[in-house]
Amino acid sequence: MSNTNSQRDNELNTQEIQEILDTTQSQEPTEQESKLTKIIEGYVLTFEFKSMKKLTKPVGVRNVKGFLKNIFGEQAMYAIYYKYGKPALLRVKERVKKQKRAVKQSEKILAIQKEYPQYNIIKAYQYGYMKGKFHLSKEDIETFIAMLEILKHTENNEIQKQEKSQ
Repeated sequence: MSNTNSQRDNELNTQEIQEILDTTQSQEPTEQESKLTKIIEGYVLTFEFKSMKKLTKPVGVRNVKGFLKNIFGEQAMYAIYYKYGKPALLRVKERVKKQKRAVKQSEKILAIQKEYPQYNIIKAYQYGYMKGKFHLSKEDIETFIAMLEILKHTENNEIQKQEKSQ
């Protein structure tokens, strides 16, 4: 039942679609436009997170068009895609690219990667940074290092247990 309610929250009715299509770009975004933009951005971000975990390929135009087609139908999909979908896709892709680059260029993160070569620190930190769990602040990086030390200590204990049992 809650899944059905969340689908209804994410879908717009025909009247709302027509209102969105009738508005001009020079106006401030309406509530429906903001809602639609957030839905599209959320869809794109979900795809980006899944692609970082190698569950899917990165999101593209075909994915967004298919998503909009499933919600609005073939005819409305094109108008909505070019007015909202394409700009939202480009905006999210650019934001993701900037966030990934910021982590990749961080000297602190690169130093941690050298210290823990067995882990893919850069990708892990990019994921946390994009999710909003970590920032490039000193405190967040120290927290991340502490988590790595716990992980390393746990792995060492597991290896010692296996060696003793053999």
